[in-house]
Amino acid sequence: MSDKVENQLNSEEYKYSTKDHISFGFGYFMDNFLTGALGVRLFAFYENELLLPVFLVMIAFLIYAVWNMINDPIIGYIADKPNRLWKNYGRRFPWIIITILPWPLIFLLVFVCPPVSEVGIWFVFLWLVIIICIFDGLYSAWNTNFYSLFPDKYRSHKERTKVAGIGTAIGQIGIALGFIIPPLFIVYGDLSTYIVAAIIVAIIAWIGILIMIPGVREDEEMRERILLLESKQEQESFFKTMKYAIKQKNFFVYIMAYLCFQSFVFIILGSLPYFVPYILNVSAEFEALLSAGFLIGSLVSIAIWAYLLKKFGNRKIFMIGMFLTGVIIIPLLFISDVIFTALIMILVGVGVGAIWIAVYPIYGDVIDEIVVETEKREEAVYFGIRIFFARIAFIIQAIVFALIHISTGFDPTLKTQTDIALLGLRLQMVFIPMLFLFIGGIIFWKWYDLKPEKVEAIKSRLKGLGI
Repeated sequence: MSDKVENQLNSEEYKYSTKDHISFGFGYFMDNFLTGALGVRLFAFYENELLLPVFLVMIAFLIYAVWNMINDPIIGYIADKPNRLWKNYGRRFPWIIITILPWPLIFLLVFVCPPVSEVGIWFVFLWLVIIICIFDGLYSAWNTNFYSLFPDKYRSHKERTKVAGIGTAIGQIGIALGFIIPPLFIVYGDLSTYIVAAIIVAIIAWIGILIMIPGVREDEEMRERILLLESKQEQESFFKTMKYAIKQKNFFVYIMAYLCFQSFVFIILGSLPYFVPYILNVSAEFEALLSAGFLIGSLVSIAIWAYLLKKFGNRKIFMIGMFLTGVIIIPLLFISDVIFTALIMILVGVGVGAIWIAVYPIYGDVIDEIVVETEKREEAVYFGIRIFFARIAFIIQAIVFALIHISTGFDPTLKTQTDIALLGLRLQMVFIPMLFLFIGGIIFWKWYDLKPEKVEAIKSRLKGLGI
């Protein structure tokens, strides 16, 4: 191979600079940082601190999840409709900037609600429903467009793998900081400390947004390609597009496996504020220790998983991550030691690192397959549909928590719980999340068929289409 040809291939494989990749990777940070901080705190804060009855917390989560499921694909469909901003600013950039800038402020408002004893049950209930629906509306709009930018901007497998590796590492830092920072300021039972923690989280989030902005800009070539595509294609109706998406086997299998993974994440993270004080019998600061262990495991393993991803492909690494993580968390069913729990969390970080580094390259692969078949780029619609199903995890989390707490007699006003309530918290933290990982892994292994050879054939066809 001549030097000229090799240089041309390398320029195609890595079109953008590492600086651009890092900046884009801070979108992963934003996704994981605020949603991680909220996912850990939300249910426990309203049940344990504001003393909203668990049944009403569950109802609020169900309303939130239904709203979430509705708005995501609709926002994706609207975002894909041509408008005059595309020519000067790009297809995704305006949506991302307009909706992500106020997002940290809404996060802060989640934690300024007074307790039930001061304003009554229904005020707290309505506050929870309204604020988290606004939070999710903004999240859906920027997040849908951010991840829709990924397969369009980064076209080669190597560049996608590199960006996913960088983004996963930065995202792991984001989710770990979302776990670590609030407990450093929170004192169980002191509502003012939650507000302080939320303010600090919001400030860090705005800093992350500023770093992210250069990486989500669409260059002139991307804008010209989108305008050319706009002149060639006519947008299908929302329901027709959604119906077509669900019929695509690999896309549907992917979102089902992703739903199982999201259920694992929401349940296990939301269980930490219960596991730490009631099972481990330690203060909130120890949540930071467990989160630090998770971060260490994730960061140490990223380079290894990135290497293995290039060697074995996205499909195998995703499956390994799902089954490995499911096995790793089993000891938490039996132990009550803080140090040993932290060691387990390190290993959980290793397993989850494999899932996270593979999940968005897999999304790119399934989108490439759809684009080749339809000769249309409607990434935002498909990402919205993906979130539509993933947000069922919120419903699952709410139902699991409510059923376990009600059936086992968990009482947030008591410092010491009954043995059956403690068993319920262990099942909530470990056994149920483990089941979701195994179910998702089996679904993915059985029906997902985008192996490396097929992926490369699709990329070749996509390159020939010029879109």
